[in-house]
Amino acid sequence: QPQSVESAVFVGFIPEYQPPAQITDLIDKEVSTSTIILRWTAPGDNGTIGDINSGKYNLQYSQTDTFVGLTEIIWTTNTIPGNIESKEVAGLNANTTYYFRLKTADSNGNWANWSSVRGAHTLYSVTSEHLSVIYQNATLGGSTTNIYLTVVDTSTASIAIAVSSA
Repeated sequence: QPQSVESAVFVGFIPEYQPPAQITDLIDKEVSTSTIILRWTAPGDNGTIGDINSGKYNLQYSQTDTFVGLTEIIWTTNTIPGNIESKEVAGLNANTTYYFRLKTADSNGNWANWSSVRGAHTLYSVTSEHLSVIYQNATLGGSTTNIYLTVVDTSTASIAIAVSSA
């Protein structure tokens, strides 16, 4: 005999549709001649609330702010809202501007909106062992002299600069 609607019990899964919050603080933390390290604050599973387990980040970058010819990197994440996150993007060209945008998905595949676009410029690469510049007839201490500026690549994260008048 059929049951009335009042006595029926419905058991089911209620899907979760709320995506993580949009990332609003994407910045370039460190820059070299071939890498840019990006940093941002992790959103929550539902907006700004709840841990993200088995979620994803989607990072896109390009040499144009319209993302023509873009490169896309997708990776999984387990994170807590408010965590400071970072990603190193390597293999970039020296002395080049790149544009980045990032979004997050929760474990149900709900994607946040794209972050605002962040532009960052890789450093210029000195390709010779050293670079010398001579300023002729410069004024130094009230006297006219030649000034020699030498930049030496020390094959480390820093360079040596020497300035002399002889």
